[in-house]
Amino acid sequence: MKRYIYIQKPRRFILVLTMFFILLHIVLGIVFHFPNVKGATKSSDSIYFKSIQVEYGDNLWTIAQKNKPQEENIFNYIQSIKKLNQMKNNYIYAGDSLIIPINIVQ
Repeated sequence: MKRYIYIQKPRRFILVLTMFFILLHIVLGIVFHFPNVKGATKSSDSIYFKSIQVEYGDNLWTIAQKNKPQEENIFNYIQSIKKLNQMKNNYIYAGDSLIIPINIVQ
């Protein structure tokens, strides 16, 4: 035998349900989006981007060596260049324009 739930005041039910989801959204937003105050650190580095023109004889390795921050791994830096420029392989040609990330310590 099936039992049906009859809602006596559908408008009130919809209002309560909407308020519940709004409250749930706020609580989850606070929990997952705000950093923990104890563990929060202010970074002194800012990431900027610059556009460069590829010249004859350039490759991703030499471009990364010239422009990467000193503490960053060159392989990770090349991957970030490829990701920024939506590259699927390592081929670049003279005359191409590349966007590269630059960290500036303040």
